[in-house]
This record gives sequence, C-alpha cells and structure tokens, in this order.
Amino acid sequence: MLEDIDEELLPFISDYKINLLEPKSIMDFTKFRTQLKQLFEVLQNASDKNRLQAVLQEDEQFKNMDRETVEAINLFAGMNIQTDGKEEVIDMCKAWEEQREEGIEQGIEQGRKTEVFDSVQCGDYSTARGAQKLNLYIDEFKKQMMAAGFSIPQ
Repeated sequence: MLEDIDEELLPFISDYKINLLEPKSIMDFTKFRTQLKQLFEVLQNASDKNRLQAVLQEDEQFKNMDRETVEAINLFAGMNIQTDGKEEVIDMCKAWEEQREEGIEQGIEQGRKTEVFDSVQCGDYSTARGAQKLNLYIDEFKKQMMAAGFSIPQ
C-alpha cells in the first residue's frame, strides 16, 4: 500500500495480514455464527428488493436483531430501518414491512398531489380549489407545486 516511503520509516510501520470479506462473493452464509450472517445477507441482496424480502422472511433470526447490527445494516446497505435508540432487539421483518407500507402510502399521496397539480396547471382546478383538495393553505400549496416542478397558472 505504501509505495513511496522513506526507508528510515519502514521499521515503524507494522506489516500484518488482514482478512477482508466481500459480502457479494459469499455463497455459504452458514459458516457465520453471529449476526454478521444477517448483515452480509442483507448487503448481498440490498439491490434486489424482492430477494431481500424473501431473505428476511426465510431466516427467523431477522426477528431478533440487535440494535447495533440494524444500525450497521442501515449504514452499509443504505436502508432506513427505524430504531428508537432504546430497543435492544428489533424485528427486521416487521420493520421492513412497516417501511414498505409507509413507502406505498407516500407513493399514493405523491400520486394524489401530482394529479391535483396537473389539474391546476391544466386549468381544471383553480389554485384555491387545488389547495382545498389537498387540505393546504394556498401559499403552502403553491410552494409544493413549484418544488415538484409545476408552474403556477396566473
């Protein structure tokens, strides 16, 4: 790793072996006896949501994950499984399902907003009527329309 180093410094630099694990290349997770197994399985399948869901449902150990492992999964896999900082054991299966349902609800709400924004932009609704449909003040409605990339009719 250190190509251009002063020869005088070499005695002060430790030369030791390090074992690196690449989760995507592991084929047999049964060799792991700790929650590294679950962490590596999530990392290997994080890009395929259907496969990840199957892995979470197949392995009972995902129902009793320690908070530190879940936080590592969030960090390394880019997930957002909620931990309140107090729970020591987290049911990843339940948390995954809750997160999925929340995503569906957010998608439905975003679709509803887009439909109202389209209707206002096309002249089917007035700005006031669009704000009313989404239960927002007119100023907030206009801000959200602009943030979503819609122009506000005059």
